[in-house]
Amino acid sequence: MATPLGTIEAAASAAGARVEQGFNEAAAVVSNSNTVERIEKSTAPAREAMAKNLAKAKKSAKKRIKSATKRASAAKKSAKKRVGVGDDEGHQSEEGGKEGRRVREN
Repeated sequence: MATPLGTIEAAASAAGARVEQGFNEAAAVVSNSNTVERIEKSTAPAREAMAKNLAKAKKSAKKRIKSATKRASAAKKSAKKRVGVGDDEGHQSEEGGKEGRRVREN
């Protein structure tokens, strides 16, 4: 005598096999027709536009990162100059400014 659970498993397995076979047959029919070519041709412009937008976004992100890095390094250099750490050429005078510094006149 078969158990109800075994019967359900056998029925589900058989149904799954039929569904898989149906998918395989449908895929074979579609791949043999020119439907795939038409679909690819019609979606090509959208894919190209998406690729362009992605490239623009990547480029923009790279520029933002690069400019942020430049600002950070410039701030670091500026801080070092204010403190007087680093190269010997940037010695500060007793008044607090660099010697020989040009003053902008309006």
